[in-house]
Amino acid sequence: GVDGLASLLTSSRCFLRVLKLDGCHLGLSGILCIVEALS
Repeated sequence: GVDGLASLLTSSRCFLRVLKLDGCHLGLSGILCIVEALS
């Protein structure tokens, strides 16, 4: 529902931030970021 959509958008924004700031550790940071956003 709405919560799921909001979480997805939050995760996407977070992932894009990680992509720009920490390309070297994109995989790990992106996963941790998404987990935190969904928790």
